[in-house]
Amino acid sequence: MKKFLAIFVCVSFLVSFVFKDFVFCQSDEILRGQIDGETTASEYHSGGGWFAAGLGWGFLGGLLGTGIIVGIASVTTPSVPPQFLIEKSPDYKRGFITGYVKKSRSKNQINALVGGLSGTLIAVIVVMRIIR
Repeated sequence: MKKFLAIFVCVSFLVSFVFKDFVFCQSDEILRGQIDGETTASEYHSGGGWFAAGLGWGFLGGLLGTGIIVGIASVTTPSVPPQFLIEKSPDYKRGFITGYVKKSRSKNQINALVGGLSGTLIAVIVVMRIIR
């Protein structure tokens, strides 16, 4: 019985992890909002501040600093510009916010990672120049 329960818990966890972004019953408004949110984030959200933060953390902390800033970027929720939500239905707003946050967070993580790795590379170059 314990073995069955352990297998059931493991399978349930894996299924919930695999299907965490898959929603079975979404309205057309939610899906339309999510697509528009991702498109808007692609066009208007730069994430350049995360590159700069990654650069600094990578330079000062190396790969550990890079990991820290990417972790911070992963848990920080980007703010959604309210001008895109004026006079929209609640379902559309919910989908838009979900799509915008998902895409923006992804851009933030990538920018933090690239900045952190660049900062680490610069630090290595500087140290190598000083040693020579």
